[in-house]
Amino acid sequence: MESKKIIIKEVDQYKSQNFRNKTISEYIIYLMDGDVKLEAFTEIGTKAKNERVQMILLSSFPTTFTNEDYRDVIEEITNN
Repeated sequence: MESKKIIIKEVDQYKSQNFRNKTISEYIIYLMDGDVKLEAFTEIGTKAKNERVQMILLSSFPTTFTNEDYRDVIEEITNN
């Protein structure tokens, strides 16, 4: 397996003033090769984050990966 990895870090949360308990997270998504950052993207919202991760997976990882392989290359860090 390659040493490439995707690291997703929640960097901020925006709270709505109009809707109670509604928050939108901001993420920075890194494509790493070992300790080297190859690419970095900032996305706002879960949908945008998931779409970006999917784009990175399709462009940078083998299409023969299984679901287990994908779990091994994605690391998510949240501010909880």
